[in-house]
Amino acid sequence: TDAVGLPIAVRTADCCPILLYDPIKKVVAAVHAGWKSAHLNILLKTVEFMKNQWGSEPSAVRAALGPCIRQGHYRVGEEFKEYFPHDVKESVSGLCFDLAGTNIRQLLQAGVLRSNILDSGFCTFKDAERFFSYRREKESAGRMANLIMMT
Repeated sequence: TDAVGLPIAVRTADCCPILLYDPIKKVVAAVHAGWKSAHLNILLKTVEFMKNQWGSEPSAVRAALGPCIRQGHYRVGEEFKEYFPHDVKESVSGLCFDLAGTNIRQLLQAGVLRSNILDSGFCTFKDAERFFSYRREKESAGRMANLIMMT
């Protein structure tokens, strides 16, 4: 949105919340980027939408990745090697997927500068004191709200 004073949000439990801001065109976006969204190139599409709708230059866009499940705790099946060949690694506990890495890769492919990407580094699964995790808590998991708003 380019509306001043309008908060927009995504709710997450392990998926990656990504907040985007174009300080030149004064546009913000909130993206729910789990594996399914990443597989569908949600960030490429969002940055492209910002460009088409408001004239945003991808190199001007700022991105912040919030808490999400991190690679060491995100065990996945063999099909993920096909979906995300660069972001699935073998570990002693099986295959693990780097959701944050996939999303950063998409932001870079969209033209967002690496220096404009901030990754919180927080793991929802590991940090049970601060974050909900669907993988850890299953159906009883709460959700976190990730908001952005221009003032």
